[in-house]
Amino acid sequence: MPKFRPARIKAGNSRRGFTLLELLLALGLFSILFAAAYPVYQSVTTRTDLDQAAETTVLALRRAALLARGGAHDGPWGVDIAAGKLTVFEGNSFAQRDWTMDETMELPVSVTIRGLLDVVFDNFTGAPRSTGAVIISSNIDQGSRQVTVNAKGIVIY
Repeated sequence: MPKFRPARIKAGNSRRGFTLLELLLALGLFSILFAAAYPVYQSVTTRTDLDQAAETTVLALRRAALLARGGAHDGPWGVDIAAGKLTVFEGNSFAQRDWTMDETMELPVSVTIRGLLDVVFDNFTGAPRSTGAVIISSNIDQGSRQVTVNAKGIVIY
């Protein structure tokens, strides 16, 4: 009967996987890449939030002016700008509005709005009862956007 002989292992094939040093180097590289990319990501996100808030504000103001000029539901239309949202409404003021006609638009939480916060456009003429600028600022950095409503009801961005 032949004797059992264990298989011989060649010296080069016994190690598989990564060494601790290789894992630490890979982790260090990923950390450096993340640290370099994060400020760029945050800057792009901030600019995008500001642009989105400004464009949403312009959209709401132009929609209210258009509805008022068109005589929709035979009344004035306006926009109420509050923290985190815009509301396009029908009525002489936000307090006296027909709430069933409200159109609400969300704003990014990373922006703050100041300046002109309520605008009502007269029926058929579309003339605003108040004029001025809506200033949208970032809570993260010093960036801002300005949306202006002039005496003719034109929204400028």
